[in-house]
Amino acid sequence: MKEFRQKKYKIVDDYKLSKGCSICGYNKYSGALDFHHTGDKEFNIGAEVGSKSLKLTKEEMDKCIILCANCHREIHAEYREDIGEFKKEFCINGKRKR
Repeated sequence: MKEFRQKKYKIVDDYKLSKGCSICGYNKYSGALDFHHTGDKEFNIGAEVGSKSLKLTKEEMDKCIILCANCHREIHAEYREDIGEFKKEFCINGKRKR
């Protein structure tokens, strides 16, 4: 069971690194990359990847974009000057465009 959980964490980490931050492109360390839900959220991927099936984890990952920790915090704080452009590019009425 432990090996399977480690495999899932590796899949999630590799996915984050392959995508990189959707805003600035950062992709050096998976721990600095977050999943940002652009639609309905069933569960927090980072907190529950070990307890959910790989299928459910992948389905939840498909509802997200990857953001580095800095860009993610700026988006949630609505600190970025380009917040309107970000919302237009990635969301329509809470639903992911891409």
